Amino acid sequence: MTLNVEKYEVTHFSKWTKEATWPPTVKLLSQNLSYAEFPTFLGVTFDRQLTFRQHVGRIKQKAAKRINTLRCLAGKSWGSEKEDLRLVYLTYIRSAISYAYNAWYPWVSKENREKLEVTQRDAARTITGCTKNTNSKLLINEAGLVPLYIESDIAQATAYERCLRLPCDDPLREIAENPVRRRLKSLGTWRETGKSSAEDSVEDLPRECLIPVPDIPPWMIPDTFSCSPSLMTSVSKTDPPEAQKAAVEETMKYLAKPDIEIYIDGSAMDGTDYVGGGISIRYPNGEKESMSIAAGRHGSSFRAEAMALTTALRWLDERKKCRNLLILTDSQALVRKLEGGAEKSISELENETWRLIYRVARRDNTRLHIHWIPGHCGVHGNDEADLLANQGQMLDQFDTAIDFASAKNVFRKPVLKTVWAHQNVRESQPTGIRPLPRRDKESGLTRRERVVLAQLRCNEKSPILQQYLYSSGAADSEACLTCGASPDNLDHVLKDYPTGAPYRDSLPENPRDALWTDPVRVVEFLRTCNRVPVALIV
Repeated sequence: MTLNVEKYEVTHFSKWTKEATWPPTVKLLSQNLSYAEFPTFLGVTFDRQLTFRQHVGRIKQKAAKRINTLRCLAGKSWGSEKEDLRLVYLTYIRSAISYAYNAWYPWVSKENREKLEVTQRDAARTITGCTKNTNSKLLINEAGLVPLYIESDIAQATAYERCLRLPCDDPLREIAENPVRRRLKSLGTWRETGKSSAEDSVEDLPRECLIPVPDIPPWMIPDTFSCSPSLMTSVSKTDPPEAQKAAVEETMKYLAKPDIEIYIDGSAMDGTDYVGGGISIRYPNGEKESMSIAAGRHGSSFRAEAMALTTALRWLDERKKCRNLLILTDSQALVRKLEGGAEKSISELENETWRLIYRVARRDNTRLHIHWIPGHCGVHGNDEADLLANQGQMLDQFDTAIDFASAKNVFRKPVLKTVWAHQNVRESQPTGIRPLPRRDKESGLTRRERVVLAQLRCNEKSPILQQYLYSSGAADSEACLTCGASPDNLDHVLKDYPTGAPYRDSLPENPRDALWTDPVRVVEFLRTCNRVPVALIV
C-alpha cells in the first residue's frame, strides 16, 4: 500500500496556551505533513485549545442565513402561523446548531454560548413577531422554545443513558462507566451531566439494554404471522361508540374463528407514571383468564401495551398448540410498529416480542394474527383489559426495567419544569412565565392579531400601546390619544378605555388572564376599540 502524503495533515491539541501556539513538525515518508490549525472532522471544526470558537462562529453564520429564509415565510402582518414557523426553525435551523452537541458544547465558554442564544432569540422574534427589546426569557417561552443550554444538558444526559444500555463489551459503555479526572474545573463533561440527571431520576431503576442486532432476522418470520392496523370499515375517534363497535363486529366476521382470543391494553397514570398492562383471555366455550402486569415506574401507555403483548405471547408459547390465535389491541401505533418488521428492534422487549412471535407462529398448522380495534367503544374484552391495566398500575413497579424512550422523557420533563419555574422575570409581568395557549385557541385570527397577542403577553411590548411607543422614543407622550389618561398601558386599554366600555363585560374578571385563556375574546375587544393596527411598527 502506498500512502499519499499530500492527503495527510497534522494537528495537536493543548489547553496550555504556550504549547498550543507551537506548530509541530511531523514527517511521513521523509516529507513534512501540512499543519491544519482549524481542522474539520465530521462537521465539527476544532481548534488547538479546544475552545470551539471557530465552530461556534461557523454555526452562527449558517444559522443567520437560514433565519433569513425563515423571515421570508412571515412578517408582522402576514405569513405562516407561529406553530409552523417554530417547526421550520426546529428542523431547519435548530438542528444545525445542535449537531454533535455532546462533543463540543460542554467545552464552549459562556461568551460563545451566549452568541448561540442570541441567534435563537433572532429566530424567536421572527416566529412571534415580538419587538427587539422584549425580555429574552419571555420571548423564548412565547416562541415555544427551550434555551440551548437546557437542550444541551438533556442531550448529554440522553447520550450517557444510551451508552449505559449498550452491551458490556461496547467501547462507548466503557467510556461512560469510567470517569476521567478533569484537568480544568471550569469545564464539564457529558458523563458528569448524564450521571447527575440519572441520579436524580432513574438511577435506582433497572435499565433495559439496547440490542445492536435482533436475534430473529426479518426473513425468518413465518408467513403464518400477520397483523392489521385497520378495520373493514374505516372509523375515527370522533365517530360514536356504537359505530365503532359495529365496525369491530363486522371485521370479526371476516376473521377466522380463533381457538384463543386475547385482548390487551395498557395505561399510565398521568400518561407517564406507574404504568400497567392488562390481558383478557377468552376461549370458545366461554371460559376466561385474566392477568395484570406492572410495566414500570415511568413509561407510557404504548410501552404498557407492548409489555402486555409480550406477556400474552409468552403465555401462548407455554400452552398447547392451537390452530388460530387472535390478539386484539387498541394501540394502532403498536400494530404499525409490528408492520415495520423485526429489523427495527432495538430493545430487549422488542427483541423478545419477535422471538416469541417466531416461536408461536412457526408451529405446525398455527396462525397468529394481531389486529387493531378502537378502544372504549363497548367491546367487552377490551373493556376488561382496560380494567386489568388500571389494576396493573397499583402493582410493585420498581423491579421493572425502564426503557430508553421512557428514560429520555424522565430527563426532559423535570428539567423543563424547573427552568420555567425559576425564571427571573420583570416585576411588570406579575403572572410570570405561563404556558402558551393551545393553537386552536387562536384559530381564526390573522397573523397581525396573533403578533399583537404575543407582544402583549411579553411585558406589553406592543406598538398598539402609547406607553411602549414613548419608552422606545417613537412618541412624545405616554398618554392615551383618545382620553388623555396616562399611562396608556394594557390595564388602561382593558379596564378604562372609554371606547371599550360597552363591550368590557365580555372580558373575564381579570382581563389579563384572557391573553392566555381566551385570546380570541381579547382580540375582538381590541377590534371594537380600534386598537388592532392596520400596520405594525417593526
